[in-house]
Amino acid sequence: MSINAIGVRLAPLDQILAVEPRAGPNNIESTVEPVARSPSITPTRDAVGRGPPRAVAATDASGLGASSSSPAVVARVTGTAKSGTHEVRVAQLAEEHKSESAPLGSDTAALGMVGSIALSVGGSTHTIAVAHDDSLLDVAVKINTSGARVGASVVFDGARYKLSLRGLGSGTENSVSIREAGVSFGLSAPAGTVQAAQDAAVQVDGKPHTSPTNQFVGAIPGVTLAVTAVTGDPAIVRVGSRIQGQRSASRTAKGPDPPEKKHGPSPPSAHARTALDRLHRMQTALEAHAARSQSASHEGGFAAAFSRELGASALASTAAQTVEEALASEDTVTPDDTG
Repeated sequence: MSINAIGVRLAPLDQILAVEPRAGPNNIESTVEPVARSPSITPTRDAVGRGPPRAVAATDASGLGASSSSPAVVARVTGTAKSGTHEVRVAQLAEEHKSESAPLGSDTAALGMVGSIALSVGGSTHTIAVAHDDSLLDVAVKINTSGARVGASVVFDGARYKLSLRGLGSGTENSVSIREAGVSFGLSAPAGTVQAAQDAAVQVDGKPHTSPTNQFVGAIPGVTLAVTAVTGDPAIVRVGSRIQGQRSASRTAKGPDPPEKKHGPSPPSAHARTALDRLHRMQTALEAHAARSQSASHEGGFAAAFSRELGASALASTAAQTVEEALASEDTVTPDDTG
């Protein structure tokens, strides 16, 4: 609280007050009650008072992003990268080993074979025993539970059944070697190999790179490449400002930019305007009441009554000014630096 020049106690300027005058016999009494601040007229500020915080486009630590001209090459910044343009050619994709047995007439009938199948992957060998009463499905189950990095299934081509083997990892490091003893599935024969395991191979700016998977880390510094198809023409990979790339993509998809925003204060809310009108009406009524009190009061009681009335009017004026200042700063649009 503070005391003004005419001796009336004033509330802090950041409160909005309602003044309700009550007439007495020879003077005027006024009661001052604080009214809760309305959120609709409270300006929102950031830590340094420059207006509401604004959302900023997300970037990684380097502030860079990557794009590709071809869906066969997907590029993503995952480390410390540098702006630039690169040519990427995909020669082959990483593949896992695949084998199929010779066709058989049933998947459930006993095979009548006694022997073993040895599967070697990455220097580790697992041997699967085949019993006389085992069916094709039984052999597949034994392979899947052997611990070998090979998956087995029985496939039907519409007429016959085959035992299909597939390596659980791609690349030459996951090549599968098969040896049969006492059995004749045909898996170890060259004809039994449907697809040999192989590494992915690309050229980046003319330099060859290989990977056991279809991802390349470091072929472009700070960038991870994922390849999905062999390319004829090179894919163009660009590394640069992520925000700029987002703007370009947005403009391409949405067409021309919308008209520029007009910056400045927004129209005040209905609640704020109602509060301000009420304060102005109070101020006008109090000033008129003060004038009537001056002419109607006798010499002895005039000074106190007139002083209180003027004080209430000054208080209403101060509150109205506070609301007007709040309205002037309410919902001010801050220019978006990111466009």
